[in-house]
Amino acid sequence: MPTIPWADIAPTGSSIPLFSKKRIEKSLVALEVKPWEADTDLTALWKKIVATQQEGLSWGENMELEEVAYGIKKIIMTCTVVDDLVSADDITEKIEAFEEEVQSVNMLSMNKIA
Repeated sequence: MPTIPWADIAPTGSSIPLFSKKRIEKSLVALEVKPWEADTDLTALWKKIVATQQEGLSWGENMELEEVAYGIKKIIMTCTVVDDLVSADDITEKIEAFEEEVQSVNMLSMNKIA
C-alpha cells in the first residue's frame, strides 16, 4: 500500500486534534525608572528607552511621571513581552544602559496576558 503524505491527519469526526498549536505566552510588565538628577528631561529619556528595540518587546504608548522626593520624579511605564524571547533582565539591562541618566530600574509587576 502506498504511503500517503497526509496519513497523520485524524479521520473525519474524530476528537483527535489535527495540529497542536503552541500558544504564544506574553506578559505585561510595569516598570519604574529613577533618574540620577532632578533636572533630567524624563520625556526625552522615555523616548530614548522606547526607541530601543528587540524581537518580542513592545513598549507602552505612554508614561506617567510620579514624584519621588525633593523635586525628583520617576517614570512609570509599561511594556509587553513574549516570554520565550524576552526576559526581565533583558528589559532592565536595556534601560540601565543609559547609565548617565538612569540610576535604577525596578519591576513593579509582571502579569501574564490571557
